[in-house]
Amino acid sequence: MLNEYRIGNDSEIPHSSTSTKLPPGVIYDSRASTTEKQKSTFSARARTWIRFLLIGITLLCLTSLWSNILAFNFVMICLKSDAESNETLTSNTRIPQFSTEERTLLTSAVAVAALISNFFILPILTLMGVRTIFTVCGGISVIATAFMPLGIQTGFYSALLLRLLQGIAFSASFPVIGAISSRWAYYKQYGFVVSTLVGYVQLSPTISMPTSGALCESDLGWQSVFYGHAMVTGILFIIFCLIYRNTPSKHPFVTAIESTKIAMNKAVQTKSESRKIPYFEILKTPSVWAVWIASIGNFTFVNMVFLYSPTYFHNTLGMEVAESGLSAALPAGLEFLLKVFCGFISDKIKCFSETNRLRFYNTIAYFGASGVLLILCFIDPSKNSTTCFLLLSTATALLGFTTGGFFKAGPLIAKQYSQFVTGNVSLGNF
Repeated sequence: MLNEYRIGNDSEIPHSSTSTKLPPGVIYDSRASTTEKQKSTFSARARTWIRFLLIGITLLCLTSLWSNILAFNFVMICLKSDAESNETLTSNTRIPQFSTEERTLLTSAVAVAALISNFFILPILTLMGVRTIFTVCGGISVIATAFMPLGIQTGFYSALLLRLLQGIAFSASFPVIGAISSRWAYYKQYGFVVSTLVGYVQLSPTISMPTSGALCESDLGWQSVFYGHAMVTGILFIIFCLIYRNTPSKHPFVTAIESTKIAMNKAVQTKSESRKIPYFEILKTPSVWAVWIASIGNFTFVNMVFLYSPTYFHNTLGMEVAESGLSAALPAGLEFLLKVFCGFISDKIKCFSETNRLRFYNTIAYFGASGVLLILCFIDPSKNSTTCFLLLSTATALLGFTTGGFFKAGPLIAKQYSQFVTGNVSLGNF
């Protein structure tokens, strides 16, 4: 069975006072052992927050990858506005423009590259580990984003190549989420960890849109949007590479207390065993397919809102460029907060079974968001721009309930194979 835990032989478990005091359900990892004196010190007991630090920096890295992609869409609005107003045009300045077909190809290029790369990134990630592969992907994104102004000014094909590189870098996002939630999350905090990490989808536009809008209208020009994003991404991934380790037992600052807590209800596997993923068993599990199908609905809505909401606010609701950026950040910010809150609460609710909790959160998310969008279809935006904005914000926020639904279901179902199941959730994003 996919959900079955593998426990080592009794000979593999140290026969010490430490092992006999472990709570029920703990699978002891001897690599995390240390002296009783170290465990009893105040510093060892106080330093059990490393996993939260790693989750935080991973969230920021994921946010930067998605922000680099979103920045391009906002710059296109900025360039179009500059061309229409003709305010920044001089005899020596040419504002680059792409046709509607070219812009569509540049937007979809990221999805195509990420979709194809996803089939290769999963086995490579399993073989080489999160730390190496995710850092390399961050470097690719930094290079592609930093050269984007030159690519846009050079022409369509150079910009297309850089967008493909951004898509390749982005393909690691959900496999990384699956691996980290499986290896670093305490089993009673799966909802909180997953909701925090997948919140990058909403945190990115919350930070990137207003920043891009301000930079576009500043003296620094639209090029500064890409340079700023590339610089921040580079700094974040350097920090990630320095402090992240693939397993808690290998981290120099993780105490035995924290490592033992993280290891509760998890299978003990050697490195070679962890590389053997039972693909057939996973693929014939109906609940896995339910998670993947739910992701399609989620990302259809997410991509529509976050890729095109600035255009909707600017062209349909008549907002200025900077105002569009701030307005696009609000729905994303609300969904991010609700995601984290729902993930945290889903770990605490005990009046429902785990399965019914997942169903409840998914139902609220999908039926709630769909109902509000249906109402929005019948509102005239030219006469009720504020109402349209509030309805779109509400629908987006309701989708935050998914963190207590299918997002949480992936790691719960797949356990140590979460990087494959959660990784393929990203297919719904394309």
